[in-house]
Amino acid sequence: MASVRLGPDSVDAHYALWKAAAMNGRSDLTRQAVHETLRIDPQNAWALGLRAGFAAFEASAPPLTGARAKLPASAGSRCSAC
Repeated sequence: MASVRLGPDSVDAHYALWKAAAMNGRSDLTRQAVHETLRIDPQNAWALGLRAGFAAFEASAPPLTGARAKLPASAGSRCSAC
């Protein structure tokens, strides 16, 4: 975070934040770092690639999660004898 405080408009600072966040499992900070990188440089190939990866991951996820999630059809059949 110190690198981002010292260089808030530096792509390298946000890349350093992304790398540290990724190594520590902080997906929220990795997304923020990519977002800020694209704010500074909208044509940054690294950030555009990651954003495309995030979109592909979200597209493959179930449509709803949480308490009101719909289960897939196969989840309803727990045993074949029922």
